[in-house]
Amino acid sequence: MSSPQRSGRIYVRVTSQERAAIARRANAAGLSMSEYLRRRSLVDGDRPIIATDPETLKLLYRDIRLAGSNLNQLTREVHITHDPGRIAPFLDAALIKVGDAADAVSDFLTDARNV
Repeated sequence: MSSPQRSGRIYVRVTSQERAAIARRANAAGLSMSEYLRRRSLVDGDRPIIATDPETLKLLYRDIRLAGSNLNQLTREVHITHDPGRIAPFLDAALIKVGDAADAVSDFLTDARNV
């Protein structure tokens, strides 16, 4: 199957730094700059733009990882001791932390989608 004949051109002025950034991104995606720009402007055009704060993402990830680790440790304790009553108070606290972490991620995603 051959690619469609392209005869139209669009000229866009960019700085040398912008051109280098576009070239890096195209290269990382394994695309020519033209194909990269076509895809970014046409294929991705209907997707929502989600603005994220890397530091907030790191904190959210840390909180979920810690809450999951606590649940894993409590589950291991039940498997070893066969006494779920022993960890009940700790389990309640761990489940609240998991719920809080999940709510924080949900809130973050909702805010990011509404930007």
